[in-house]
Amino acid sequence: MGYFAGMEGVVAASGDTWGVSGPTFLLVYAVVFAVLLVGAFLIGRVLQNPEKVDVRPASLSLWELAMLEGGPAQVVLAAVLQLRGNGAIDAQNGQLRASGRSARGGSPVDAAVLKVIEQRDGITLKETVSKLKRGPEIRQLRSDLVDRGLMLPAGRRGQIWLVNCVPLLVIVALGVVRLIAGSANHKPTGDLIALLCLFAGIGGMFAAVMMPSGTKSAKTVLEKARSLARPSEMAGLAALFGFKALWFNDPAAAVALGLPRVDTTVGSWDRGAVIPYGCGAGGNCASVASGGDSGGSTGGCGGGGGCGGGCGG
Repeated sequence: MGYFAGMEGVVAASGDTWGVSGPTFLLVYAVVFAVLLVGAFLIGRVLQNPEKVDVRPASLSLWELAMLEGGPAQVVLAAVLQLRGNGAIDAQNGQLRASGRSARGGSPVDAAVLKVIEQRDGITLKETVSKLKRGPEIRQLRSDLVDRGLMLPAGRRGQIWLVNCVPLLVIVALGVVRLIAGSANHKPTGDLIALLCLFAGIGGMFAAVMMPSGTKSAKTVLEKARSLARPSEMAGLAALFGFKALWFNDPAAAVALGLPRVDTTVGSWDRGAVIPYGCGAGGNCASVASGGDSGGSTGGCGGGGGCGGGCGG
């Protein structure tokens, strides 16, 4: 009896938050976070990979390839370059204007882009993207690619978001609760704050990388299409590599369209050296400045900030 009474005195004297010491909590907390991260990665990979389909790049239109690679913004950029090449529009100082000539053999996407430009003289590329990114032509492209097994339906993307983000949000929330309890218990919490910042940052990056709109089959077809890309075809380059490829191959067009500047003195353009693999079907990188919908991601987790030192509450 006296032994247990003594033990109770030790526990009471320690005053550990929730009866768990700071270092022990930090260790268990980090292990649980790592297990959840790996589990979310593995389950997300399974959800991202429905039945594998064999699609040849030649069977896809330029707009479908652009949709897979960079989403609506990249589709509009490719269409603008196509129309400019056909003489249907002019571009100068970032402003687009219809020339009065009809677009030869135009697709529904071409027609939609040309109509928007005709309706407002001097419209910018960013504004054109904003008007068209949720239009029927873009929705039809997405629907066709989902039917062909190259893009994930909205429901599947939602499942991936839940698998990726919810467990990480829960573990971060647990850390915040521990932080509040530790502070109320007058315990040092600097190490816990640092760990929370780190985990929030990792979770945010993980969610961004693991929220693709395309399937693994889409990655395969894009790799094949990139290997066939010809630097002389500006619309094709924009569809497959994004706006940065224009600065290496046609800087005058990039200036005329008002595209964000790229330092062409660093490295060289070489079938993907400009746009790191992972945009669009692999990760939905933005294509045409801010404000463009880059391909259908349904959400993401937050990032972290600066942190201090101490212990784990």
